[in-house]
Amino acid sequence: MFEKLILYSPIIIFVLSYILRFFGRLRFTIFIDELISGDKIKYFSHILFFSIVSYIYWLCYQYKISLFNLESDDLDIASVFSVVLAIWSCYGVYVGFLQFMVGYDNKEKGTYLGYQKMDFLTDSNVWYHLTNSWEFIGSLLLSIIIPLIVKFNASAGIHYQYIWQAIIGFLLILFIFLLKFSLKVAKTTIFINKNTDGRLKEFIESDIENRYHRYFNRLLKQKFSHGARKSYFKQVRVDLSKIDNAKDKSTFLEFIYCNISSEEIIGILKEFEVGDIFNYKCFIK
Repeated sequence: MFEKLILYSPIIIFVLSYILRFFGRLRFTIFIDELISGDKIKYFSHILFFSIVSYIYWLCYQYKISLFNLESDDLDIASVFSVVLAIWSCYGVYVGFLQFMVGYDNKEKGTYLGYQKMDFLTDSNVWYHLTNSWEFIGSLLLSIIIPLIVKFNASAGIHYQYIWQAIIGFLLILFIFLLKFSLKVAKTTIFINKNTDGRLKEFIESDIENRYHRYFNRLLKQKFSHGARKSYFKQVRVDLSKIDNAKDKSTFLEFIYCNISSEEIIGILKEFEVGDIFNYKCFIK
Protein backbone atom coordinates (compact mmCIF):
# COMPACT_ATOMS: atom_id res chain seq x y z
CA MET A 1 0.00 0.00 0.00
CA PHE A 2 2.75 2.44 0.98
CA GLU A 3 4.70 1.53 -2.16
CA LYS A 4 1.69 2.32 -4.36
CA LEU A 5 1.16 5.59 -2.52
CA ILE A 6 4.73 6.65 -3.32
CA LEU A 7 4.36 5.46 -6.91
CA TYR A 8 1.22 7.47 -7.58
CA SER A 9 2.08 10.45 -5.36
CA PRO A 10 3.01 12.79 -8.28
CA ILE A 11 -0.32 12.02 -9.98
CA ILE A 12 -2.22 12.56 -6.73
CA ILE A 13 -0.47 15.89 -6.12
CA PHE A 14 -1.10 17.01 -9.70
CA VAL A 15 -4.82 16.12 -9.59
CA LEU A 16 -5.34 17.80 -6.21
CA SER A 17 -3.56 20.98 -7.32
CA TYR A 18 -5.64 21.05 -10.51
CA ILE A 19 -8.89 20.66 -8.56
CA LEU A 20 -7.90 23.40 -6.11
CA ARG A 21 -6.87 25.68 -8.95
CA PHE A 22 -10.18 25.04 -10.72
CA PHE A 23 -12.33 25.84 -7.70
CA GLY A 24 -10.06 28.32 -5.94
CA ARG A 25 -8.62 29.95 -9.08
CA LEU A 26 -6.92 33.21 -8.14
CA ARG A 27 -7.04 32.61 -4.37
CA PHE A 28 -5.26 29.27 -4.63
CA THR A 29 -2.60 30.69 -6.96
CA ILE A 30 -2.01 33.61 -4.62
CA PHE A 31 -1.82 31.20 -1.67
CA ILE A 32 0.85 29.11 -3.43
CA ASP A 33 2.77 32.24 -4.42
CA GLU A 34 2.69 33.43 -0.81
CA LEU A 35 3.69 29.99 0.48
CA ILE A 36 6.91 29.98 -1.56
CA SER A 37 7.51 33.73 -1.89
CA GLY A 38 10.69 35.66 -1.19
CA ASP A 39 13.64 33.67 0.10
CA LYS A 40 11.38 30.68 0.75
CA ILE A 41 11.18 29.93 -2.97
CA LYS A 42 14.95 29.29 -3.08
CA TYR A 43 14.70 26.76 -0.26
CA PHE A 44 11.70 25.21 -1.95
CA SER A 45 13.68 24.83 -5.19
CA HIS A 46 16.29 22.75 -3.31
CA ILE A 47 13.55 20.57 -1.83
CA LEU A 48 11.95 20.18 -5.25
CA PHE A 49 15.23 19.06 -6.82
CA PHE A 50 15.91 16.37 -4.21
CA SER A 51 12.27 15.24 -4.30
CA ILE A 52 12.29 14.72 -8.08
CA VAL A 53 15.69 13.00 -8.18
CA SER A 54 14.88 10.81 -5.17
CA TYR A 55 11.53 9.78 -6.64
CA ILE A 56 12.98 8.83 -10.04
CA TYR A 57 15.85 6.98 -8.37
CA TRP A 58 13.39 5.06 -6.18
CA LEU A 59 11.29 4.26 -9.25
CA CYS A 60 14.30 2.90 -11.18
CA TYR A 61 15.59 0.94 -8.18
CA GLN A 62 12.22 -0.50 -7.20
CA TYR A 63 11.27 -1.67 -10.70
CA LYS A 64 14.78 -2.29 -12.09
CA ILE A 65 14.35 0.24 -14.90
CA SER A 66 17.45 0.55 -17.11
CA LEU A 67 17.35 2.80 -20.14
CA PHE A 68 20.97 2.01 -20.94
CA ASN A 69 23.13 -0.71 -19.48
CA LEU A 70 26.06 1.46 -18.51
CA GLU A 71 27.90 -1.53 -17.07
CA SER A 72 27.94 -3.37 -20.40
CA ASP A 73 31.32 -3.72 -22.11
CA ASP A 74 29.57 -3.28 -25.45
CA LEU A 75 28.12 0.08 -24.49
CA ASP A 76 28.78 2.80 -27.04
CA ILE A 77 29.61 5.78 -24.85
CA ALA A 78 28.98 8.06 -27.83
CA SER A 79 25.29 7.04 -27.92
CA VAL A 80 24.95 7.94 -24.24
CA PHE A 81 26.62 11.29 -24.79
CA SER A 82 24.37 11.98 -27.77
CA VAL A 83 21.37 11.70 -25.45
CA VAL A 84 23.02 13.99 -22.90
CA LEU A 85 24.01 16.57 -25.51
CA ALA A 86 20.50 16.49 -26.98
CA ILE A 87 19.17 17.45 -23.55
CA TRP A 88 21.83 20.12 -23.20
CA SER A 89 20.88 21.58 -26.58
CA CYS A 90 17.26 21.87 -25.41
CA TYR A 91 18.43 24.40 -22.85
CA GLY A 92 19.70 26.53 -25.72
CA VAL A 93 16.04 27.38 -26.35
CA TYR A 94 15.74 28.50 -22.75
CA VAL A 95 18.88 30.64 -23.01
CA GLY A 96 17.35 32.33 -26.07
CA PHE A 97 14.23 33.02 -24.03
CA LEU A 98 16.34 34.61 -21.27
CA GLN A 99 17.96 36.87 -23.84
CA PHE A 100 14.49 37.97 -24.94
CA MET A 101 13.55 38.79 -21.34
CA VAL A 102 16.73 40.78 -20.79
CA GLY A 103 16.15 42.71 -24.01
CA TYR A 104 12.48 43.42 -23.29
CA ASP A 105 11.98 47.11 -22.61
CA ASN A 106 8.59 48.74 -22.12
CA LYS A 107 9.09 51.61 -19.71
CA GLU A 108 5.47 52.74 -19.90
CA LYS A 109 3.75 49.37 -19.39
CA GLY A 110 6.57 47.16 -18.07
CA THR A 111 6.31 48.36 -14.46
CA TYR A 112 3.47 48.47 -11.96
CA LEU A 113 3.60 49.94 -8.45
CA GLY A 114 7.40 49.84 -8.52
CA TYR A 115 7.58 46.23 -9.71
CA GLN A 116 9.30 45.26 -12.94
CA LYS A 117 6.74 42.84 -14.36
CA MET A 118 9.34 40.57 -15.99
CA ASP A 119 11.37 40.42 -12.78
CA PHE A 120 8.22 39.61 -10.83
CA LEU A 121 7.44 36.68 -13.16
CA THR A 122 10.91 35.18 -12.82
CA ASP A 123 11.26 35.81 -9.08
CA SER A 124 7.99 33.99 -8.41
CA ASN A 125 8.82 30.92 -10.55
CA VAL A 126 10.46 28.02 -8.72
CA TRP A 127 11.72 26.38 -11.95
CA TYR A 128 13.60 29.55 -12.88
CA HIS A 129 15.27 29.53 -9.46
CA LEU A 130 16.25 25.90 -10.00
CA THR A 131 18.30 26.86 -13.06
CA ASN A 132 20.23 29.33 -10.88
CA SER A 133 21.03 26.71 -8.25
CA TRP A 134 24.15 24.61 -7.80
CA GLU A 135 21.99 21.50 -8.18
CA PHE A 136 21.26 22.37 -11.80
CA ILE A 137 24.91 22.94 -12.69
CA GLY A 138 25.86 19.80 -10.80
CA SER A 139 23.23 17.80 -12.69
CA LEU A 140 24.60 18.94 -16.04
CA LEU A 141 28.11 17.91 -15.03
CA LEU A 142 27.04 14.58 -13.53
CA SER A 143 25.11 13.69 -16.67
CA ILE A 144 28.52 13.52 -18.40
CA ILE A 145 30.73 12.37 -15.52
CA ILE A 146 28.71 9.34 -14.34
CA PRO A 147 28.82 7.46 -17.69
CA LEU A 148 32.60 8.01 -17.77
CA ILE A 149 32.97 6.68 -14.22
CA VAL A 150 30.96 3.55 -15.07
CA LYS A 151 32.77 3.04 -18.37
CA PHE A 152 36.27 3.16 -16.92
CA ASN A 153 35.55 1.71 -13.47
CA ALA A 154 34.45 -1.91 -13.60
CA SER A 155 33.58 -1.96 -9.89
CA ALA A 156 30.94 0.77 -10.26
CA GLY A 157 27.53 -0.59 -9.24
CA ILE A 158 24.08 -0.36 -10.77
CA HIS A 159 23.27 2.49 -8.38
CA TYR A 160 25.38 4.82 -10.53
CA GLN A 161 23.11 4.08 -13.46
CA TYR A 162 19.99 4.78 -11.41
CA ILE A 163 21.47 8.07 -10.21
CA TRP A 164 22.29 8.99 -13.81
CA GLN A 165 18.76 8.15 -14.96
CA ALA A 166 17.32 10.19 -12.09
CA ILE A 167 19.42 13.19 -13.12
CA ILE A 168 18.46 12.83 -16.79
CA GLY A 169 14.81 12.56 -15.75
CA PHE A 170 15.13 15.69 -13.63
CA LEU A 171 16.69 17.66 -16.50
CA LEU A 172 13.87 16.62 -18.84
CA ILE A 173 11.16 17.52 -16.32
CA LEU A 174 12.86 20.85 -15.61
CA PHE A 175 13.03 21.68 -19.31
CA ILE A 176 9.33 20.89 -19.82
CA PHE A 177 8.33 23.27 -17.03
CA LEU A 178 10.77 25.93 -18.24
CA LEU A 179 9.23 25.66 -21.70
CA LYS A 180 5.79 26.09 -20.15
CA PHE A 181 7.09 29.10 -18.21
CA SER A 182 8.56 30.60 -21.39
CA LEU A 183 5.21 30.30 -23.17
CA LYS A 184 3.49 31.89 -20.18
CA VAL A 185 5.91 34.84 -20.24
CA ALA A 186 5.44 35.26 -24.00
CA LYS A 187 1.66 35.29 -23.50
CA THR A 188 1.95 37.76 -20.61
CA THR A 189 4.17 40.01 -22.73
CA ILE A 190 1.38 40.26 -25.30
CA PHE A 191 -1.06 41.17 -22.52
CA ILE A 192 1.37 43.80 -21.20
CA ASN A 193 1.74 45.41 -24.61
CA LYS A 194 -2.06 45.47 -25.02
CA ASN A 195 -2.50 46.72 -21.44
CA THR A 196 -4.74 43.74 -20.62
CA ASP A 197 -2.52 42.19 -17.93
CA GLY A 198 -5.01 42.67 -15.10
CA ARG A 199 -4.34 39.21 -13.66
CA LEU A 200 -0.61 39.92 -13.32
CA LYS A 201 -1.40 43.23 -11.63
CA GLU A 202 -3.62 41.39 -9.13
CA PHE A 203 -0.70 39.12 -8.25
CA ILE A 204 1.56 42.15 -7.75
CA GLU A 205 -1.05 43.84 -5.56
CA SER A 206 -1.41 40.64 -3.53
CA ASP A 207 2.37 40.44 -3.12
CA ILE A 208 2.47 44.02 -1.82
CA GLU A 209 -0.37 43.37 0.64
CA ASN A 210 1.20 40.16 1.93
CA ARG A 211 4.66 41.68 2.22
CA TYR A 212 3.47 44.71 4.20
CA HIS A 213 1.20 42.56 6.31
CA ARG A 214 4.36 40.73 7.44
CA TYR A 215 6.10 44.06 8.08
CA PHE A 216 3.13 45.26 10.13
CA ASN A 217 3.04 42.05 12.18
CA ARG A 218 6.71 42.63 12.94
CA LEU A 219 5.77 46.12 14.14
CA LEU A 220 3.11 44.66 16.40
CA LYS A 221 5.51 42.14 17.91
CA GLN A 222 7.99 44.94 18.64
CA LYS A 223 5.13 47.12 19.97
CA PHE A 224 5.80 49.95 17.52
CA SER A 225 9.21 50.71 19.00
CA HIS A 226 11.25 53.57 17.55
CA GLY A 227 13.63 51.22 15.73
CA ALA A 228 10.77 49.17 14.29
CA ARG A 229 8.95 52.30 13.07
CA LYS A 230 12.13 53.64 11.52
CA SER A 231 12.78 50.37 9.68
CA TYR A 232 9.15 50.18 8.49
CA PHE A 233 9.00 53.68 7.03
CA LYS A 234 12.44 53.27 5.50
CA GLN A 235 11.07 50.32 3.53
CA VAL A 236 8.04 52.39 2.50
CA ARG A 237 10.31 55.18 1.22
CA VAL A 238 12.45 52.70 -0.72
CA ASP A 239 9.38 51.21 -2.42
CA LEU A 240 7.89 54.63 -3.16
CA SER A 241 11.15 55.74 -4.78
CA LYS A 242 10.67 52.99 -7.38
CA ILE A 243 7.30 54.44 -8.45
CA ASP A 244 7.33 57.30 -10.94
CA ASN A 245 3.87 58.87 -11.00
CA ALA A 246 1.83 60.25 -8.11
CA LYS A 247 -1.28 58.21 -8.93
CA ASP A 248 0.57 54.90 -8.56
CA LYS A 249 2.17 56.13 -5.33
CA SER A 250 -1.28 56.87 -3.94
CA THR A 251 -2.50 53.42 -5.03
CA PHE A 252 0.51 51.81 -3.38
CA LEU A 253 -0.13 53.58 -0.07
CA GLU A 254 -3.78 52.49 -0.17
CA PHE A 255 -2.73 48.86 -0.51
CA ILE A 256 -0.36 48.94 2.45
CA TYR A 257 -2.52 50.97 4.84
CA CYS A 258 -6.18 50.43 3.93
CA ASN A 259 -5.92 46.65 4.27
CA ILE A 260 -4.90 46.78 7.93
CA SER A 261 -7.73 45.40 10.06
CA SER A 262 -8.86 47.96 12.64
CA GLU A 263 -10.46 45.22 14.76
CA GLU A 264 -7.14 43.37 14.93
CA ILE A 265 -5.33 46.54 16.02
CA ILE A 266 -7.93 47.37 18.68
CA GLY A 267 -7.69 43.85 20.09
CA ILE A 268 -3.91 44.08 20.36
CA LEU A 269 -3.90 47.63 21.76
CA LYS A 270 -5.92 46.41 24.75
CA GLU A 271 -2.86 44.44 25.82
CA PHE A 272 -0.47 47.37 25.31
CA GLU A 273 0.94 49.44 28.14
CA VAL A 274 0.85 53.26 28.19
CA GLY A 275 4.30 53.55 26.60
CA ASP A 276 3.36 51.11 23.84
CA ILE A 277 0.21 53.08 23.02
CA PHE A 278 2.33 56.22 22.78
CA ASN A 279 4.56 54.42 20.27
CA TYR A 280 1.48 53.44 18.26
CA LYS A 281 0.29 57.06 18.19
CA CYS A 282 3.72 58.07 16.87
CA PHE A 283 3.31 55.45 14.14
CA ILE A 284 -0.12 56.63 12.93
CA LYS A 285 1.03 60.25 12.80
